[in-house]
Amino acid sequence: MTLITDTSLWGVQPTGFYAPNVEEILAVINQDLHDVVSPDLDLDPDSPDGQRSGVVARQLALVWAGLKVVHDANNPDNAEGELLDDLLALTGVTREGPRPTVVTALCTLTAGTTLLAGVSMASVVNRPDQTYTPIADFTALADGSYSIPFQATETGPQQLTLYTLTVVQTGETGWTDVINNAPAAVGSDGMTDAEARLFREQELTRAGSATAAALVADISVLDGVASCAVLENDTDTTDLYGVEPHSFEVLVYGAPDTATLAQKIWENKPAGIPANGTTEISYTDAGGTLRTVSYTPIAASAIKIWIELVTTDEYVGDETFADNLCALLTAEATAGSKVYLSHVTAFALRETGVVDVLSTAISLTGTPTYSNLTIDPRHIATFNPADVTLV
Repeated sequence: MTLITDTSLWGVQPTGFYAPNVEEILAVINQDLHDVVSPDLDLDPDSPDGQRSGVVARQLALVWAGLKVVHDANNPDNAEGELLDDLLALTGVTREGPRPTVVTALCTLTAGTTLLAGVSMASVVNRPDQTYTPIADFTALADGSYSIPFQATETGPQQLTLYTLTVVQTGETGWTDVINNAPAAVGSDGMTDAEARLFREQELTRAGSATAAALVADISVLDGVASCAVLENDTDTTDLYGVEPHSFEVLVYGAPDTATLAQKIWENKPAGIPANGTTEISYTDAGGTLRTVSYTPIAASAIKIWIELVTTDEYVGDETFADNLCALLTAEATAGSKVYLSHVTAFALRETGVVDVLSTAISLTGTPTYSNLTIDPRHIATFNPADVTLV
């Protein structure tokens, strides 16, 4: 390796900051000692003078490395760690930190049963180490099934297959069943420095827009958001969905951080136009002002299915069939989207060993119907294998 011993090439240069290494610093020190003290000075690494030169060179190398860090802290392309976070903050960009996987689970509870965040635990079948807890305390007002947001007890990318979060681990009296019948928002280890730099560039170059589509795009990428939609009403009267005149309503399915969601809605909404909804959320802006907006959490609408099949010896079995059918239907479900009878039939025919579908019925109420189901825009259809009946 060629040593750079010309000190004019050290430090700030047109191409960046050059920090000399120990060998380069030692070579300059030794040359100076020979020039100033004596050309006969013994600077062999094993000699006393050579060892002293080596100690000084190592300490100066640490100083130069520190100077490079300080220099690079002014450049987002080079800054790292906390120094990069400080630069991101100057332009209002925050690096995404580690987050857990979040999921909405259907829990069967008796009246008065309380699930405590961080205390009540459910786990993945055959994986007692993969535990999930409610994001917030929840108390059942009556006997029934409730869609409750859960999060993994550990941060990081934990994949969660549909219908596998089924074990009530802590055994609270009155909590009899749990199942994840909706897609999970997979967690992450947080942004690397390279990912944070790219995120900063995307945020700074993103064109400003206050359209419904832009709001959906911005909110859909937030941690914990599984689905998002926006209802808007630009007329002078309340519309058929109950949206007030000249307002909009953000619908969110999942368990986002409410302060982050409030900030995203406030910063992207049209000036002077209210954000309506059933739930008020707030955040404190950079000037210390508390900003409050509203949004509506999307509720789950459980769909019941009755289906009659003609199968061969290759048929996968009723249980696997129900699991696979529900997974396909869940993957296409969005807020307010219809449930099409033809889609249920088509997905069924894709299964191994199914050669014909003799009848298909679906329902929101428990009474079989033979037509498509219209879902309220503030709801999302959910599918549970336990609600699939093979007739």
